[in-house]
Amino acid sequence: MLKENFPYPIITEETPCSYDKRKNWKKHWLVDPLDGTKDFLDKNDEFTINIALIENGNPILGVVFAPALDLLYSAQNNKGSYKNRKKIFNTSIREKLIGADSRYHSTNETIAFLKKYNIDKVIRAGSALKLCYLAEGKIDVYPRFNGTKEWDTAASHIICNEAGCKIIDIKTKKELIYNKKSITNNFFVASRNNLFLQ
Repeated sequence: MLKENFPYPIITEETPCSYDKRKNWKKHWLVDPLDGTKDFLDKNDEFTINIALIENGNPILGVVFAPALDLLYSAQNNKGSYKNRKKIFNTSIREKLIGADSRYHSTNETIAFLKKYNIDKVIRAGSALKLCYLAEGKIDVYPRFNGTKEWDTAASHIICNEAGCKIIDIKTKKELIYNKKSITNNFFVASRNNLFLQ
């Protein structure tokens, strides 16, 4: 349907594209048709379908759909973020922070980060849902010190941005960017502010 209705090239996890071919693209779709394969296999319902539209290295539209949970998160540049068509924004002012960690891909570095900031309450969730939980204010920070690819984060990235949150690359200290030479993301910290990287 994307091919039929929009004149932009498509990259998916199953159909990657060489950098030489895509380096001059101004717009393209970035799709993960099944994010959270282990969640899917374990039947915990936390797998998602992620679709993002990238323009000049930045996501400008994103959809994260968790079909088994009947959850649909979406966002468009300068038009806000939504959960099942109701607007969301992270307005949390809680002092006792809540973190998120991967159910299957946690690391010692992640545990150390959460301990450093005295984050005792940690939600473990699958796939792109952790970033969506940040957008709606269920959590305050999600450190990711394990490998992710561009299609894992692009859709939820715009959802976070439009909900007042940022996803900061710990190497560049700037927002994650897309359509890089390598489709692997650097490690990142996603939060409702930048206090964690100052």
